[in-house]
Amino acid sequence: MSGIGLSALKRPAAAMAIGLVATQPVFASQSSELAKLRAENAALKAELTALKSQPQPPSPTPSADDPAKKAKASAERKRLFIRKDHFETVYYIAPGGMPEGKGATVSYTEDYLKNAGALTVQAFGSYVLIDKKSDFKVEAHPGQPTMPPLHLAEYTMAPFIYTNGTINAPAKATEKSTLQVGIDNEFELPGGPVFDSQVLRISPYFQTDFRGQGDIYGIGTAWEPIKLLLGGHELNLGITADSSPKLVSMYWRVIGEANVFHVADAGLSNWQPDTTYAQLGGRVALYGILFQNMKEAGPLLCGRIGFNTSFEYLRDPINGRGQHDYHAEVDYALGASKATFGNDLCDGPEGGGVGTSTLALTYDNGTDKDSNETREQMKLALTYQY
Repeated sequence: MSGIGLSALKRPAAAMAIGLVATQPVFASQSSELAKLRAENAALKAELTALKSQPQPPSPTPSADDPAKKAKASAERKRLFIRKDHFETVYYIAPGGMPEGKGATVSYTEDYLKNAGALTVQAFGSYVLIDKKSDFKVEAHPGQPTMPPLHLAEYTMAPFIYTNGTINAPAKATEKSTLQVGIDNEFELPGGPVFDSQVLRISPYFQTDFRGQGDIYGIGTAWEPIKLLLGGHELNLGITADSSPKLVSMYWRVIGEANVFHVADAGLSNWQPDTTYAQLGGRVALYGILFQNMKEAGPLLCGRIGFNTSFEYLRDPINGRGQHDYHAEVDYALGASKATFGNDLCDGPEGGGVGTSTLALTYDNGTDKDSNETREQMKLALTYQY
């Protein structure tokens, strides 16, 4: 019995020994796999750390067709305009495309020795009440193919007031002034095969003077083509979208004009009473900014110097009379620098959304289209444009 039990006890012990020996290669294999996984994990961690330390690329800029961007742009659409004259706001639809322009001026003189005073104003103000995008199609006759769509891109309506002249106390016989109130109706149309777009403005108005003596009513129209590029190069006709740092940034405008009005009472103007006039012609204008967004020029020069010049010729087919008006100006921005579409890279407040005050040296030679007053003068004045 004892010999049998001892033999039975020895067999399990031997089996255990054999099992331990058999499992040793398995443990060795698992240890090798674990070491390999740990090495791969360490390599992945190192690669992730290296990626995090690298600068991240900027987020993609929303496209012009992004609905959220369009909604924001519409909500921030500029509505109030303060300029020197009517033609500085002919393009209500994209006002940021005109970074350089002519500002309104107001001055008052009090002569204590002569006990006399004089208020001189040249300012145009308007407010966009209606701003709508619309389109419609012109259908061909039944059975014929549909004609290309006639598209009205945008319509704006803006009441305006325009003042230009001097009022003296006491009154002088040489005093001339213009006070106009009316409504600008502006239509943006597709440009067709030549232009990017075209702007048509129709403006019925009533005109008097600072003393309310004049009685003139009429309707003025203006047409302006818009084209940014020609053959892949910047043309900047009517508008500019270039806000890159540049020594000289320029854009130019070509505006066709037609104005028909009747003078019941000339008031403080050089028109003849009980006479109907027509003015047909147009103007060419060039605008520019020096050191546009060039921070290296320093805060006193970066985007602060502007210039503009224009020539207008009108002819009256009713009376056979022609007239011209020439304007030249150099100005210096006292506040925010001039910027296109609010892209101000110069130090200081951002441009585009705030008014611009300038110190302007101007020269005018010709006949004023509203008062028929001929003048040749140079003037240094503070101006404000919004």
